[in-house]
This record gives sequence, structure tokens and C-alpha cells, in this order.
Amino acid sequence: MSLDLEDRPAGDGSVLPQAGSPAASLAAMHAELDTLLGADLSVSSDADILDGLREAERLRRRLAALDHRVVTQLERRGVAQAKGYRDPQTLLVETLRVSRREAHARVSAARNLGPRVSLLGEVLPPVHPEVAAGQAVGVVSVEQSRIIVKALDQLPGHVTVEAADGIRDALLNLAAACGPEVVGKAARHALVTVEQDCAPPEADERREQRRGIAVFCRPDGSSRVAAELNPELTEVLLTVFDSLAAPKPASDGVRDLRSGGQRRHDALLDGLKLLIRAGQLPDAGGVSTTVLITIDQRAWLTGVGCAQAGHGGVLTAREAIRQAGGDATVVTVALDDMLAVTALSGEHRIFTRRQRRALAARDLGCTFPGCPAPPGWCEAHHATDYAITGQTSVDDGGLVCGYDHRERVRQGWTTRMINGRMWWIPPPWIDPNQTPVRNTLHDKP
Repeated sequence: MSLDLEDRPAGDGSVLPQAGSPAASLAAMHAELDTLLGADLSVSSDADILDGLREAERLRRRLAALDHRVVTQLERRGVAQAKGYRDPQTLLVETLRVSRREAHARVSAARNLGPRVSLLGEVLPPVHPEVAAGQAVGVVSVEQSRIIVKALDQLPGHVTVEAADGIRDALLNLAAACGPEVVGKAARHALVTVEQDCAPPEADERREQRRGIAVFCRPDGSSRVAAELNPELTEVLLTVFDSLAAPKPASDGVRDLRSGGQRRHDALLDGLKLLIRAGQLPDAGGVSTTVLITIDQRAWLTGVGCAQAGHGGVLTAREAIRQAGGDATVVTVALDDMLAVTALSGEHRIFTRRQRRALAARDLGCTFPGCPAPPGWCEAHHATDYAITGQTSVDDGGLVCGYDHRERVRQGWTTRMINGRMWWIPPPWIDPNQTPVRNTLHDKP
């Protein structure tokens, strides 16, 4: 059940609103709104609809400025205590049926952006008059105003008035053109810049002393990482994520199902493999930097069993064979029961550097349909499982980026060489006909 404003009784038994009161003016606005809500918007032009959307948002922002004035009066007059409430926030929760978090935000906004009165009764401007003015004319939104006020309140005490005014004006100008996300990023950047400019030299030294990475290995070869990164490594890492951690484009309607954390994990893996593949790392133990995996002969031949990585981790034979099959940065050594070397991936299973160069010249990048990855980001992949052919050749191989090499095989995709090029066959759950498809992005015009 709802009550009209004209019929809503006040707490003292009178009827609201009285002539000339804020409620009376708002009642007139409700009448106008009723007319608009009853209008047939389907006959309006697109331009009119967009103008209406903008004006509705502007009105919403200006109503927040009115809310500041009303809440300021409630707090100044002690209405909450007079009505038996503990504080203004509780009054708003009970009267307006808003959350306590929202109530606290409104009272805080009113204290910062509403008019003030001195102890002598003199009317004072808001704590942040420029922000309040921007909201009163509908330029600054509630969310933007909270971001700007919070940033200004967090400025260190030694920041000059001129510098603080410059930050405030820059954020207000940004709020007039951009959304809260951009304003928030600029506010955080401004705070960090101010802190860096004013930070003593010891702060840099403390930050460098905190840097470090710890890797806690599990028996199955996986690990947990704890890290404290300095600004340089943080920026480099985020740059790698920008390049390699974006969601892969949907293929045949199948989107990238990895979470953001999983994409960043895979991006770090691909980035490190690119670094090793580039051959720029110094030697380790007198040999070029290489991931070493040891496996027994039976597991090597059957793909059933376990293998051991060079740092003690245990992985499945299938994973060891997959890693050895397409990347010269991984060497897998197969041992018989007497620990004699019976197979070496570097001699049999992997593609040589010369073969990789030939694949790069032919494929010009990842062969999976729709993937734009260049040759440098790719691994070599056997079109037909090495366990079947026992051979590694350009005629039966192609380039595949790290993501497609891992994920597409798991999804059930298979490969086949047709007319000297690698084609991909989707699993039945994607294409019941399993029609082979090929990447045409790298085709020369």
C-alpha cells in the first residue's frame, strides 16, 4: 500500500506537505513525472530518447544535491534523536528503507557537500563547494563525487592548497567527460604521485627491501607462489598480462572459459616459455637453460605413468610427452629399469630449430582457426601423434600457440595435414559433422 504525498501524515499529526515546503515542490515534480510515465515513448525519435536519458541522469544527480540539504537540516535540528532514533543514519534506514551502508554514505555526503552553519549561526559553504556545485548542476554523479571527496580527504597534510586545488579541478574536469572508473583511476594516480613526491628516500629503500618471491612446491609438481613485487616488476608483469592474458576469441561459438586468474597464469607460462625459447638466458650448470623431465621407458612408450621434473615435481606421463613433443626448451630423458638412457626427446620427438624455422615460414603463425598469434609465440605440434608415427617432420607438423596447444586438445580438437597445411577437426559436441577447418588469417594475399 502506498500513500500520496498529500495524504501522508507527519509525525506530529499534521498533514504534509505544507505550501512552499520542499515536499510541496517535489509533489509538483511527481505530477510531472506521472505525466511522463504515462506518455507513449514509442512515438519519440531516437534523439529524443537519448536526450531524455541524459536529462533523467542530470535530474538524478541534482536530486542528490537536494538530498544533501535535507539531510543537513535533519542533522542540524536533531530530528533523529527527537523521533527516538540513535542517529541520522538509523532514521534514514527506518524511514527510507535503504541499507545502512547507503545511509552512512548519504550522511557523509551531506556533511561534505551540504551547506554548513557556524556556532554563531553564520551560513558557511560546503566543505567541498566546487564538488557540491558540480553535483547541483547535474555534471557530477553521486559515485564521482564520492571518489573525488575521498581523494581530497586522503591528501597528505603537507600538500599545498594550490596543489590540492589543481588535483580537485583536474578530477572535476575529468568527471564532466568520463565515467567513475576513469575518475577513480586518476584519483589513485594523483594520490600515489603526491606520496611519491613527498616520500623520504628511506621509503624507496624499504620498498626494495620488501621485494621477494617464494615458491612453495607440492608433491604433485604444482606450487603456490607468494610475492612482494617492486614497481618495476609489477609494471612489466602487467604489461605481459596485457599482451598475453586477454580472453581468446570465440571459436565456433565456444568462448574462452578460463577465469581471469587462469588467463594470467597461462600468460605468465607463455611469457616465460618465450623467454627460454629466445635463447637469451645465461647457461645453468654449464648447459643452455632447459626444462628437464625424466621418465621411465614404459611410461614413455605407453603414455601411462608418471614423470619427474628437474626440480623434483611429479607430472603425468601424458603431460611429459606433450611438453617434449613440441618445444626445444624441454628435454625429456627416458630411462629403463637399469637407469640407462633409452630415448632422448632432443633426438627423436621434438622439432629442431631448422624445422621450426620452416614451419614459421610456411604457417606464419598459429594454425588454429581465428588465432592471430605470430610464430614467436608458438610451439611446434605433431599433426599425428608421435606415438603413432614415430617421426617428427615438417610435413606432419604445424605451429600452435601455447593456449591452443593446451586447451584445444583438452576440448577434443584433433589435427590433420591436408595439402601440406594443418587443419583442425572440432569435437562432435561442437560440430557433429566434424568438418575440418583451417586458419586463414595468416594467408598471404
